[in-house]
Amino acid sequence: MGRSGRLGRRFASGPAIMMVQQFCRMTGLGHLPTGAGPPWPAAGKDVRDVFHSIRADFRAHRRDFGAQGFWALVVYRFGRWRYDVRPAPVRKLCSMAYKILFKLVQILTGIELPCEAVIGRNFVIDHFGGIIISGYACFGDDCRIRNGVTIGLRHVDDPRAPVIGNNVDIGAGAKVLGPISIGDNVVIGANAVVLCDVPANSIAVGVPAIVKPRGPATPARPAEVSAT
Repeated sequence: MGRSGRLGRRFASGPAIMMVQQFCRMTGLGHLPTGAGPPWPAAGKDVRDVFHSIRADFRAHRRDFGAQGFWALVVYRFGRWRYDVRPAPVRKLCSMAYKILFKLVQILTGIELPCEAVIGRNFVIDHFGGIIISGYACFGDDCRIRNGVTIGLRHVDDPRAPVIGNNVDIGAGAKVLGPISIGDNVVIGANAVVLCDVPANSIAVGVPAIVKPRGPATPARPAEVSAT
């Protein structure tokens, strides 16, 4: 198994989940229940879990089979599921199929979403092209990203990526980099460059991003904010 496979299995293990739980409590995200694993599907042990997640992704993308973001998430869910396939020869075949599909989606859609990343429920990739998500990144539920978004490392020699809470909306062209935490109900403006923590119920805009509290006129759900 390659480096990416070993990394994924390590992240799906109990100690890794405990580490993320502790980090989320320290940063105030606090949405990982103790002893129950993450609130989103980890590496799937049952093919039914995969189909359940894919159906939810399909609904989140307005039931559009042509949505490129949906294609990327189908491959992502398959990549997560393959870690628990037995026996080993079958898992290797699934890993080969995943690598081919991952590269195909990357070429056709411009979306790089490795299965090592942790993605919550109802994740929406609105539009496509130039999207890069680090395998070290972590997303909560009901998040939305758009074309040109990068979620990744700030320095190559520091393999830590953002931990993003629930109900976060990230505008086109935004860059969120480094070992930072983004709280719940945050809106990140188009082309913003976020290099610092963003507390819950805030807006981050500008280069570098300036954090402001969300006013009462801000829509209740970031998904309702226009794409551009």
